[in-house]
Formats: sequence, C-alpha cells, structure tokens
Amino acid sequence: MVIYLACDKGNKKGIGHFIKHLCWWDDAKKCVSTRMLDMDAAGGASEAAAEGVRASLEKLKAVAGAATHLLSGQCTDSGGGGVTDDLAKHLRLLGLCIQLDYLIGICCLHALQLQLSNAAINTFGEGALHRVNATQLLHSVYRLQDSLELHEWRYIMYKASLFASSFDENDIVAVDATAGQREQNQHKYELEFRQAYARVSKFHTLFQQDALEDPTTISLLKDTPYYKMQAPIFMRWWSVGSGASYTFDYYLYIYHACQ
Repeated sequence: MVIYLACDKGNKKGIGHFIKHLCWWDDAKKCVSTRMLDMDAAGGASEAAAEGVRASLEKLKAVAGAATHLLSGQCTDSGGGGVTDDLAKHLRLLGLCIQLDYLIGICCLHALQLQLSNAAINTFGEGALHRVNATQLLHSVYRLQDSLELHEWRYIMYKASLFASSFDENDIVAVDATAGQREQNQHKYELEFRQAYARVSKFHTLFQQDALEDPTTISLLKDTPYYKMQAPIFMRWWSVGSGASYTFDYYLYIYHACQ
C-alpha cells in the first residue's frame, strides 16, 4: 500500500500536540482514506517532528525498526517546525520514506498566502535578528510585551501615555553644570531622547497621544493598549494587520516604553 502522511502541530490548553494522519487511495471506494495515527506531542524543530513520526509509525510495525510502512509523501502547512522540505529531509535521514518520487505538499490556503508573503519579503526584506524593517518591528513589539508580566506592561504603557499627553518639545530642562557626573549623564540622555521623541511624534498626526486611564481602575481593557497585540504570524495575515494597527495607534507609547 502506498501511504502518505498529513500532519500539523497544535496547542490545546497550553499542551502541544502533533497530529498525524496516514492517507492512501482506496481503489475500491475511489476516494482517499485516512486514519489518525496519533496526536502525541513532538518538539518544535523539524528533527524532533521527524522523531515523533518515527515513534508513531513504530506502533504499527510487527518488528521494531523494520523497514516497513515507508511514506511516499507528506502534506503539512508552510510555517513553523516540522514542515515542507525540512521535515522530508529528516524523515529520509531516519529511513522513514521512499527515496525516489517522494511528494511534498502544503496547505493550499497557506500556499495562497505565500503570494502576500513573497511580496512583503521583496518589499521589506526577510525578517531575522539584526535586520531592521517594518515587519520586524511588529515582532519586536510583540516580543517586548511577551517578555514582561502583564501588570508590568500595563503600568509601562500608562506611564508612557502620561508622558505623551504632556510632552512639549520646547520644555527642555537645561543640564546643571554643578551636578555630579551621574546626574549630568541622566540629563544628557533625557535631552537626546526628547529630541528624538519630538522628531518621531511628527511622523504622523494620527498617533495616539492622550493620557490613558489607570489600568487598575478599569475593567474592560479591550481596544486599549493594555490589551496585548496579536502575535504577527505571517501565514495568517489578519494577525499581521491587527499587529500593525496596534503598533501604529500606540507607536508613541511604545517608543517611550522602549527607551
């Protein structure tokens, strides 16, 4: 029997799952038949995903380690670990698939989204560490939020909003020449920040600059900067748009928070 693998990773109530289906063409029924192999968890990298597939296939073998139940192809989505050619490479290294004519397919919805992804990469460049571009900015904001406790982030954004609402670029405190070195450095850095902030605040007139309500006194946080932005996942472009809207609306608060 010629069998194929359809798999995807998921997260249910904080617990990772790696769902694996075996698929084959049923000539008698003239349709594709599928059976769930299992949904045991696997690591995030393609190598760990391949090991998870190996462990699952072993359950079907009469003799452990036998070269049976070889896969003739696979279908996955196109993002994260355990997908496309990288997964196939590690499956081959484990001897789990036929060596010739191994088919690799991806989710059609994700393939369509690659049209937008390719356009964004050609326009902004690929995102990576130490690469500064517009799309990388969204990940930087999300990761900043994710590295802080929720109450810390809300307090920072509240203080940033107070600064933005009262900011006056002409209100510059002169450096006290008689102050100690530490105080002079603090004044110097504050002056540099205020000059940079004044320049950034002129980028657009629709940046939010109003003082926010104290987060400890309100109950509904949705549609406020206290409601964290969506993770910008580039195979799901609605989340990119949501993250871009959040970053634009509260850009001045975020800029102050990052300093």
